[in-house]
Amino acid sequence: SADVLVAHYAHLSLPDPDDIQEPPIYIRVLDGLAGILIIINGLTIGISQDVRWRGFEYGEMFFTGFFLCEIVCKLRNFGPKEHLLGPDAAWNWFDVLVVSLAVVDVTLT
Repeated sequence: SADVLVAHYAHLSLPDPDDIQEPPIYIRVLDGLAGILIIINGLTIGISQDVRWRGFEYGEMFFTGFFLCEIVCKLRNFGPKEHLLGPDAAWNWFDVLVVSLAVVDVTLT
């Protein structure tokens, strides 16, 4: 493959495919579910601007709780160092920031 060819001529070594660990199935399911819930949350936020319904507050609490649990699960699985300083650190820090602001919002309102 191209990776092997580039690694050969750049005098780099590729990791052994047997050494690469796939994340556990629950993390892969959690990622997919989080993506779906991000879309639903965005739609809910948009609809809540036009429709007055007390249920939106409970929805906000649910989404905030889910995304907080997602961060906790990933921190437990990958460890703080890998999760917050690894290759996806920028996105993970963004997630932590957004969820932290949501927790403050849910707590104060």
